[in-house]
Formats: sequence, structure tokens, C-alpha cells
Amino acid sequence: MNEIDLWLERLYWIAMISVPFLAIWAGRIALRQVQTASQQVDAALQEAQTTKLLKILQHVEEQRIQDARHLVLTEIRRQEEEGKNWWESNERLQRAAEQLCASYDHLGGIIKFDGPDRVGQYFLERWGEGIIRAHTVLERFLAFKRKSARNSYEDFTWLFEQAASIDKNN
Repeated sequence: MNEIDLWLERLYWIAMISVPFLAIWAGRIALRQVQTASQQVDAALQEAQTTKLLKILQHVEEQRIQDARHLVLTEIRRQEEEGKNWWESNERLQRAAEQLCASYDHLGGIIKFDGPDRVGQYFLERWGEGIIRAHTVLERFLAFKRKSARNSYEDFTWLFEQAASIDKNN
């Protein structure tokens, strides 16, 4: 029995010496797994941001939005300079204004919902001037719409304010 005790004691000491090495080895494997998972999460987040930016850009560059923006920045701007209530007499201009307001309101809601991320910042830096110009032209129209529906296009105004703050900083 003495011989078995000796072998058991040796095995015990070998196990005690091996445990720290096994723990270090297992820790390194776990660290590699965490790093790989972290890289995969980062790649997925980057892809999601790229997809979000592409969707925003597709929306802004839709032909109907471009046409509405053109009418707002040309014909409606001229009518505004003359002080006319163009939305009362010209349904085509009113539809264009509503289309552009709704479009920018939608984009403002998306950007506001996700918070100030890289996509929203990039969009506001690149398209902020157009947003500012459109909102400035449509201020009287927005005030008119808000008389009947107080929160009309509030995310468009939020988007305008964000673009204006970025424009001031540049």
C-alpha cells in the first residue's frame, strides 16, 4: 500500500504543478475567442452603418425627392421672396413642399432615433447645407402646417438645427 501512496502523492504534485499552466493555456484560448468575437461584432456594426448610410442616400437621391427639392429651392423660393402664400393657390408646389418636408422629417427621425452616430454626422456634414436652405425657404409653410398639427415635421426642424450647429462649427 505504501507504493500506491507514493504514486498517488507524485500524481498529486504533478497535477498541482500542471494546474497553473493549464489555466494560462485555457485563458489564452478564451482570450483569442473573445478577440475573434469582438472583431466579428465590429465588422457587423460597420456593415450595419454602411447599409444605413446607403439607405439614407438612396432615399435622398430618389427622383421624386430631387424633383421636390428642385421646386422648393427654385419656384417656392421665388414665391417666398415675393411674400406670397403659395401653398393656398398652387397644389403642385404644396405637394412638393410636403414631399420634401416628409422626406427630411423621416430622415431626421431615423438619425435622431439612433443618436449621433457616424452615419448621421456624415450625412449632416455633406447634405446639411441643402437641409438648411430647404428649411429656411419653407419656414412660413411649416408655421402654417403647425397651426393645425402642432408637431408637424418636427424631426425636419431637428435635422435643420443639427445641420445648422455643424455648419456653425465649420
